[in-house]
Amino acid sequence: MVKKHVKGNKDQQGGVFPVESPIHVSNVALIDPISNEPTRVGFSFLEDGTKVRISKKSGAVIPKPPVDTNRTRTQNAKDTPVNVLEMLSNRTEILNISAPKLP
Repeated sequence: MVKKHVKGNKDQQGGVFPVESPIHVSNVALIDPISNEPTRVGFSFLEDGTKVRISKKSGAVIPKPPVDTNRTRTQNAKDTPVNVLEMLSNRTEILNISAPKLP
């Protein structure tokens, strides 16, 4: 939350209002799995050679969250529409374009 200073006018009274704002990733800390407090993070290798995140406070392994592989991709405004892709994939003719001859 940040404080936004707003100048008043005939429709709205001025003042200082709290407004939500994004927080930078450098201002976020991971939670220690043992003490449930914010901690710094280090990296270490286990006996089998896998690299893991380690809590600097307790030395416990901080697990990574599972990745959702079943996400569906939404179509953006710049994507080719699905009906055009279907039309192009059903075409059987191939365009023969030759390079221009050099003099």
